[in-house]
Amino acid sequence: MSVEIDNFKVDEVNNYDTVFPSLPSNGVAFSSNSVWNTQENKLAIKRHLNTTQTIHVPYGERKHKDPKSFGFDANKKCEEIAGKFGVKVEMCGSKDQSLHVVISGPEEKVAEAKRVIVAELQAERDHKIKVSKDQHKFLIGKNGSILNKLQEKTCTKIQIPRSDSNSDMVTITGPKEGIQLAIHEINLICEEQSKTGFERLPIPKVYHPWIRGFNNEIANDISNRTGAKINIPPPQIEKDEIAVSGDREKVDAAVAEINRIYAAKSQQNVTKLAIEITKSQHKLIIGKNGSVVQDIFKDHDVYVQVPKLESDSETIYLYGEEAKLGAALTQVIAKSNSVRTVKIDVPSWLHRHMIGEKGSNISKITADYPSTHVKFETDDKITVEGPPNEVEKVKETLENITIGLKKILLSEELAVDAKFYPQLVGSKKTENLVARLNKEHDVVVRLPPENSSSNIVRIEGSPENVVKAKRELQDLVARMENERSKDIIIEQKYHSSLIGKNGKNLNEVRAKFNDVQISIPSLQEKSDIITIRGNKNDVEKCFKHMQQLLKEMQESNYQEEMQIVKEFHRMIIGKHGAFIRKVRDDTHTRIDVPGENSDSNAIVMTGKRDNVQKARRLIEEKVRELINIKEDFVEIPHQFHSALIGKGGGIIKQIRQDCGGVIINIPPESPPCDKITLRGPIEELKKAKQELLKLAEQKNDLSYSEEIPAKSEYHRFLVGKNGSRANYYRETFNVRIIFPEAQSAEGGDLITIIGKKENVQKARVELEKEIKALEEEVTQEISVDAKWHKFFFAKRGELKKKISDENCNVRINFPQDKLSSQVTVKGPRDAVASAIKQIQEFVNEMENQVTIEVSIERKHHPAVIGAKGMNTNRISSDFKVNIQFPARPAENSEEHDPRQDVFTISGLKENCENAKQALLDLIPMEENFTFPAKFHKELLADKAEVLRKLINDYNVQINVPKREENADFVVLLGVRENLEQVKVALSEKLADLELKNYTVEITNVKGEIIPQLRGRSGAECEKLQKKFQVKIYFGQKGENDKIKIIGVQKNVEDCEKFIRQKIEDEESKQSQEIEIDQRVHSRIIGSQGKALARLTDKFKVEIKFQRNTDIVIVKGKDMDQIEDACDHLKNLEEEYLQDLTERQQYIHPSNRSENFNGSVENSQGFVVKGAPWEQVPDTNNMEDFPTISTSVTNGQNGQKSMWGLKK
Repeated sequence: MSVEIDNFKVDEVNNYDTVFPSLPSNGVAFSSNSVWNTQENKLAIKRHLNTTQTIHVPYGERKHKDPKSFGFDANKKCEEIAGKFGVKVEMCGSKDQSLHVVISGPEEKVAEAKRVIVAELQAERDHKIKVSKDQHKFLIGKNGSILNKLQEKTCTKIQIPRSDSNSDMVTITGPKEGIQLAIHEINLICEEQSKTGFERLPIPKVYHPWIRGFNNEIANDISNRTGAKINIPPPQIEKDEIAVSGDREKVDAAVAEINRIYAAKSQQNVTKLAIEITKSQHKLIIGKNGSVVQDIFKDHDVYVQVPKLESDSETIYLYGEEAKLGAALTQVIAKSNSVRTVKIDVPSWLHRHMIGEKGSNISKITADYPSTHVKFETDDKITVEGPPNEVEKVKETLENITIGLKKILLSEELAVDAKFYPQLVGSKKTENLVARLNKEHDVVVRLPPENSSSNIVRIEGSPENVVKAKRELQDLVARMENERSKDIIIEQKYHSSLIGKNGKNLNEVRAKFNDVQISIPSLQEKSDIITIRGNKNDVEKCFKHMQQLLKEMQESNYQEEMQIVKEFHRMIIGKHGAFIRKVRDDTHTRIDVPGENSDSNAIVMTGKRDNVQKARRLIEEKVRELINIKEDFVEIPHQFHSALIGKGGGIIKQIRQDCGGVIINIPPESPPCDKITLRGPIEELKKAKQELLKLAEQKNDLSYSEEIPAKSEYHRFLVGKNGSRANYYRETFNVRIIFPEAQSAEGGDLITIIGKKENVQKARVELEKEIKALEEEVTQEISVDAKWHKFFFAKRGELKKKISDENCNVRINFPQDKLSSQVTVKGPRDAVASAIKQIQEFVNEMENQVTIEVSIERKHHPAVIGAKGMNTNRISSDFKVNIQFPARPAENSEEHDPRQDVFTISGLKENCENAKQALLDLIPMEENFTFPAKFHKELLADKAEVLRKLINDYNVQINVPKREENADFVVLLGVRENLEQVKVALSEKLADLELKNYTVEITNVKGEIIPQLRGRSGAECEKLQKKFQVKIYFGQKGENDKIKIIGVQKNVEDCEKFIRQKIEDEESKQSQEIEIDQRVHSRIIGSQGKALARLTDKFKVEIKFQRNTDIVIVKGKDMDQIEDACDHLKNLEEEYLQDLTERQQYIHPSNRSENFNGSVENSQGFVVKGAPWEQVPDTNNMEDFPTISTSVTNGQNGQKSMWGLKK
């Protein structure tokens, strides 16, 4: 259904109950389950926050009266407004061509939508209203708030004249009703404000201070008493008026009070006095937050006006009575002269000497003059500011210091071409000549800044040293001018060999040819050019020497490959790399075995030809041996495995040697497994198997065991010192004695004896006798000098507790009397004897004890002491000495006391010397290890896992320089032994990284080929990387035509060959462009590109669609196939377009409608859902068609009949 408003059709889907709402009357009774009676709907109505407003637009006030133009614009605007504000807008027209617009939705959104709709639909008019100029500010409000509210409420635009305009007419623009409402609101505001008063009092500015008062005291007092608001212009504004506002009565009272003060003050002949004072002294007269000016006003009743800081004026005005101006003027002048500023001529190069390190010198100068400030300027000036008497003293001191410095210091200038600065400063590989001059001659050589155009080098220091340094610098510059450089091309793969370990080879070359400078490009530069710079003759000699080195390196880089099946690689490497390392050492060749994840079987050998061939023969012999190797198993109970291995693996090693190196793999203890794997030649396997079974049978005979109970405190005594007692039983009776672990809870007192039965029984008898003797308790005394008693109780009685624990927990009692020397020991007889012996040994050691000192710099103390004293505790325990740390320095102490570096060692002389050497060995050393910056990230990868492992394994500190430093080294810090070990590990890691970082670049790759090599989401690139075990990087912005491949050399070369072949194939293809309508592109591509895939497979071509164009590119190797594919695409286009045209021509009759011009529209018209005519009536339904009877009720739910109650 469609409804026309002014010949314009409105299409909308509505609900029947909304379009035709029922109007309940008093006579209608609703059922109990009616929607109007449910509590839920009542609550919903109460919570309803939406509102509805109606706009009526008479025909005469409509903005667009032409039906056609209005219908189009109004509908479009209403739809836009409804969507923008989230409201519902309904519009209808009447016979008099007026409009009614209903807006429903949230209150705020409805108000905004209403204002916009009125502006779009209703014609505007202007109306002017006269409003007093004083009332304008009340119409505007703070920040225009009142004016904005008025415009929103009335849907009008209100223009108020500017403050500098003389007009008092307010213009209102908008619809008629809005204008009337706006006039009403403006009148209300003006009427309310007319009850307030406002006065401007023409009072000269000179009297304002006495009306304001000190800190606004008088003005605030008047305002508080009268309730009026008083506005006095600030001192900086030249305005001769005071404004008073508020209620009329309050304003009148305040005006009267102000006029009274003004009249009284005007009779006292207030005058104005001007004085010129330097601008820099104005801040002294003002004081902090104006305190000085306020004090003068309070003390002398004189107002001081100081010009603004940004003003150039130096005139200060004083306002007050003539009699009081003199005293005030005196105070102003005194304040202005309280601080003086002077400038001293001092050369800028002397400034840093006068300032001293961290300002130490200047601080001493100004320490006695805290109010004086010294500022060092850049124009050879020093500014001193402060009290006059202090300024003169500081000035005199600075001048005397300047004279003294000029006598002992000299500054010379030398013109040096800027091109020599890099050579003077040096680099990481060359010497810093400036630093050497500074150190040798005790001078400071200053080069101009990098961005400076100056070529003057300044030398500062003592006159004699400056002259020497200047002469040497001139010689250096002269030598640089006579130097020459020569380039030699050496492939980058030889650079590391040329440099040598830690730069050893390169340093030898430099020393041989008078320290010529040899610049080798970094790996990132990817350059083969090496520059030699120095004296002409030395450069020529060095050039020839480098050529000879290159020839030798080329001979040493002969390379061969061996294809060996992957299964043999592990055996060729050997256990922990033993075999491969032996071949490398014997033949002096580099042997590279591919990784486990690599698909390659090639083992690469690099070195001199003869050495490589020798290594090949050794590996071939190993392979021939491996071909004859077989595998077998033997079952032996796992409890005998440890016996088969023997102490330190001695038994199993002997069997391997006797059986031709058969590999014997014994399974781990957990989980238990009886199977032992044997691998080797068949004959040797049989021999090893028989030896193992025979040994297991012998061990089975020796497995008889018995257990003896003994108190756990006896165990340590029965074991003896360093296991002496336990070893006695093992050697005497040929048995094994197993003592339970201290933590064992079950069977913790049982001692186990294992061996042959007769031997076990003999050992048991002997052991039981010893246990019985321990159970006999005795008490003995020993005489120990009282001066040694304290050592037994030191560290919470550590020594006493140790002797007791080692001797069956004997009780050691020292006398309470400090003069007594008798010590009582109580416990088992043997244990007591052992304890007394230990006490006597300790006393003898103490009597023979010496004390020595060792000096170690304080910065090394943490490393020497170790975490929680771990290192020193270990040394004390190993050498039985006592180590005392030096005292800590005082917190505020600046001087270094040498005694703070001294460790004290007490003990036997020999032990003390050994402990001293052990402490000195712990002093860490710092060393730079050559490690190219490009590999630093490998050390830091995976949360620095490699770096942390090296640090933990070798107990050294490894510091990696920051990325921006681009340093080709890492810093090692640790003891010498550990440093040597970690350097070996780093060298191996570096060699491995260099092997895996062989790089090749493919350039000038066409842009259309790059996406094909990369693939969708990088899929093709990932396949290539996985296939060749390399990393592939495509050029970034500015280098889009580059492809970089990184990995093992063989893999990189294979990948490069594959990519170049693919690029050649792509470049050899031909292409043709055709135009295919965009509407059929998706049909040609098909679901998930299946149709397109069938076409490309059929014609062996590539088909590419250009986005947002009709152009399609067909590419392939055969031009005939390309043309066939193009013809097929054109045929598909023709079929699809014909099918599309036929579909568009057919329109269902229910969707056709005629507009007022007779054209067909797709509009559905005015549709109502849920109407009664949509359903076929059911005449059997008793609710819709009730029987006309007074006795009929609803049988289903027992409700009353629609015909009313039964009467």
